[in-house]
Amino acid sequence: MRPTNEQHGSADLEPKPLGKLIPQMSASRSGVETSLLMVRRGEPAMARIERIREVISQGFDESYFRKKLKEGWSLVAVHWEREAESGAPDQQSWIEEVPFGLQVAQDCLHLEENPAERRTLELMLKLISSDKSMSQIAAELNAQHLLTRAGTRWTQTTVFNMLPRLIEAAPHIWKSAASY
Repeated sequence: MRPTNEQHGSADLEPKPLGKLIPQMSASRSGVETSLLMVRRGEPAMARIERIREVISQGFDESYFRKKLKEGWSLVAVHWEREAESGAPDQQSWIEEVPFGLQVAQDCLHLEENPAERRTLELMLKLISSDKSMSQIAAELNAQHLLTRAGTRWTQTTVFNMLPRLIEAAPHIWKSAASY
């Protein structure tokens, strides 16, 4: 049986106001962070929890932990770090793929047109301008035995992922097509 207004009173069935935001302070590496706690009007706020993150710059001993425990703190996490054994920092290589439709030239200094990929881009642009779906474009590319750079068949996802490259290449393709 569902409760009625008579059983609980109409005030209980009315929506309660959402409440107000109460700022909470907590310590962080850069100083103090402020977070917000949502409470309903007329209801007690939840217990306030203080958090600190201390960066240890010098050695410490057991007395450090005893002092914090006496102050009412609880140990929640320990984060350890050390230098890597190789000694040399890892250097991230800057690797960038050659854009689809282009290839590295013989002089290894420039990019030049890749004829097979260029035909693929031209067909994609033609099909997109004919309002074909990504699935239809993939099917047409596969029907013409055109493969992705990885040598796989086209899917609607691989066609979709080509859209930024098509946007970039379209002016060059249309400009050169107009000059023929």
